[in-house]
Amino acid sequence: MMLDLAPLDAAIARVAARAAALEQLVDDGLVTARLPSSSTARLNDVLARLEQRLLDESEPASRRWFRHVVYGWDIYSLYDGQPFPRLAEAVRLRDAARARRDLERITTAVDRLGAGLDEAIALAR
Repeated sequence: MMLDLAPLDAAIARVAARAAALEQLVDDGLVTARLPSSSTARLNDVLARLEQRLLDESEPASRRWFRHVVYGWDIYSLYDGQPFPRLAEAVRLRDAARARRDLERITTAVDRLGAGLDEAIALAR
């Protein structure tokens, strides 16, 4: 089964660039005493909730085995973690259509994370 990972790679690259920009803004703000500011509490709240943007709530609760698109527990080992749990399951089942859908879900979630970083960047300026 061949999967096109280019859209996910591009989304991850965008998030990495935004995260680096945010880190630089925060560092500069601390050095110049621009931070903390009146927006610091909101910035902290946005940062604390970033990981929630990696949850997928698109399916009914009865079918939502894995909500976090990047990490979950491995149902076959009980305690070990499983990166990209839904995608891993689709690959294990050799279900190409499902794997493509799960790649789209992951990419969408990573884009949501990027949007959260954009919000944080605006607050850190």
